[in-house]
Amino acid sequence: MLREKLKWLTIYEFTWIVVTILLGLYRLGHHLYPRTVQSINFIKECNPVYAVFSITSSNASSFFMASSLIVLNPILGVLVVIYMSFFSSTLIALYLIGACPIVHFYYSIIECQVYLALWAYTISLYYIRKKCKTLLEAWRIMTCTLRRLIPIALLTFTILAIVEVWEVLTYA
Repeated sequence: MLREKLKWLTIYEFTWIVVTILLGLYRLGHHLYPRTVQSINFIKECNPVYAVFSITSSNASSFFMASSLIVLNPILGVLVVIYMSFFSSTLIALYLIGACPIVHFYYSIIECQVYLALWAYTISLYYIRKKCKTLLEAWRIMTCTLRRLIPIALLTFTILAIVEVWEVLTYA
C-alpha cells in the first residue's frame, strides 16, 4: 500500500508543479491575475480568531470534499490537483510581479504540499474499499482509518491557519 501511496503522491506532485508553473507563466504573460492576494486582504480586514476559524474550516472542507473523489478513484485526484493548481498559479504570477510577499508565497507552497500528502494518505481508503469482501468489513476498516485521518487533518489545517494569520499580520 505504501508503494501505491508514493506512486500517487509522485503523480500529484508532478501534476501540481507542471500545471502551476505553466498556468502561472500564462497568467503572467496575459495579465490574468488580480492585483493583490485576496487571502491577505481577508486576514487584514477581520478578527484574527475569526480568520483562523474561517481558513481552517475552508481548508478542511475542501480537503474532505476532494478526498471523497479520491476514495472513488485516485485518478480523480489528478483533477483535484489541477483545480488546486489554478490558485497556486495566481500566487506565482503575483509573486513574480512583486504583489505577493515571499513569506506568503512559501507558505502557500507548504500548504499545497500538506494537501498533497494528506490526499496520498487518503488513497489507502480506495485500496481498502477494493480489497474488502463484505460491506461491513470495508465499513469497519474505513471508519477506523477515518478516525485517525480526521483529527490529523483538522489539527494540521488549524496549525496552517494560525501560521498564515500570523505570517500575514507580521509580514504583509
